[in-house]
Amino acid sequence: MSRNMEAVRAAYQAFTDGDLDRFVASLAPDFVSRQSAAVPWRGTYRGHDGVREMFGKVAERADATYEPSEFIDGDERIVVVGDARIVPRSTGAAAAVRELHVWQIEDGRLLGLEVFLNAPAPLLAALER
Repeated sequence: MSRNMEAVRAAYQAFTDGDLDRFVASLAPDFVSRQSAAVPWRGTYRGHDGVREMFGKVAERADATYEPSEFIDGDERIVVVGDARIVPRSTGAAAAVRELHVWQIEDGRLLGLEVFLNAPAPLLAALER
């Protein structure tokens, strides 16, 4: 397994373990996260503080988990396909969402992440409330 793949898998393990501090520490200080325009926490977040801000915005609106199911190694780009479970606080109705994560990595340093998702309209409306 490549050093880049190991870094991505370790980040997901920290997230799965619910260890936000370990997850954030695995990211480069100049990390850039781009979130889907479909969700209320849309936008670009920079650095460790930005990532914490983004997770705070998610937590305000929903409980969310993510289970990666496929890792595609493209050397400095790793694509991860998986399923999120999102429960909006406004409705309490859980929804399954397919997500695609595209990581940018260099020599094991996690530099960036772009998140794409396919969420049903009722879920997106509930998240906006």
